[in-house]
Amino acid sequence: MQATDDDLRWMSLALRESREAHARGDWPTGAVLVKDRQLLASGQNRQNSRGDVTVHAETDALRAAFAEHGPDYLALRLRWGGDRVAAAGD
Repeated sequence: MQATDDDLRWMSLALRESREAHARGDWPTGAVLVKDRQLLASGQNRQNSRGDVTVHAETDALRAAFAEHGPDYLALRLRWGGDRVAAAGD
């Protein structure tokens, strides 16, 4: 399967998030949550800076999406799957 321009764009954003996390002293991992070619949220690993082992990039992105869009919106948008959380680490 060949990566599309959209795939490359979203992975580039996830890599940027990972670099910011690493610069802050966290593990170099970033994530983006995308639906219908629209960015819902991005996240970074924050385990070290927050002292919380549950703050992985993926959970950070999901928390940001819930804060931005609300749980009802996301439940309807994400329920049927087929979408991906892109996570990247340097």
